[in-house]
Amino acid sequence: MISLVVLTINVYLQRKATKYNTYEKLMSDFSGTASILIDRPEILEIYVKGKGKPKKWDKYSEAQKKTFSFFSSHLALLERVWFGVPEKDWINYYSKWVKDLVTNDIFLDVFNDNKKMYDVSFTDEIDAIIKEVNKTS
Repeated sequence: MISLVVLTINVYLQRKATKYNTYEKLMSDFSGTASILIDRPEILEIYVKGKGKPKKWDKYSEAQKKTFSFFSSHLALLERVWFGVPEKDWINYYSKWVKDLVTNDIFLDVFNDNKKMYDVSFTDEIDAIIKEVNKTS
């Protein structure tokens, strides 16, 4: 009976690790794509046409559009960090980075435009940081 429980736990942990590793690979590929969009503004401009265009896109300069793509990649990285580091590291290091990022209007645009793409626990954390920063400013 004990060996069955241990086997079940091991299978569960292995599936969880495989799922995270797959997710990590996909997000890495996403970041690579975002890098292309930053380097190639002509592709970026075509990429955002249609219903998926960020709300303020037409008001952005070329540099702001590149920054939007850059922050999109950062947001994806932050979500991986959220799931991948111990909570104390998030609190001591990464949440401080986020506190700086949320003071940038373009980062906030990225977050608000893409919020539904990310895990609710992560977006709730970013929302809490935004509220905290807004209280102190």
